[in-house]
Amino acid sequence: MAFFGVKLSSASTVRSVVNALNLICCRMGEGDNIAHLYGDEVSEISPRQNVQDLPERTAKILSEISRKGLFFHVAPRGHIHGIFIVSHPKILNKSA
Repeated sequence: MAFFGVKLSSASTVRSVVNALNLICCRMGEGDNIAHLYGDEVSEISPRQNVQDLPERTAKILSEISRKGLFFHVAPRGHIHGIFIVSHPKILNKSA
């Protein structure tokens, strides 16, 4: 299991971010990697926010990764903020 970061910047497209997250979670190594999406508006969202209140690009990314069968968790993890994406929810429990 490994953590890989994907930085969301103003130049990032939804498609490129989703492809990178999918590659990390499903194709690199053993398949139980954790992708950490951070940067721009992603680092400022809260776990209690409604989907309707998310920035449009963030909502599209979360929608696309869900369609691909990936799972996400919005939470600060220590001093690290962002969205953690995995191929199976049990992977998040193992890394906690």
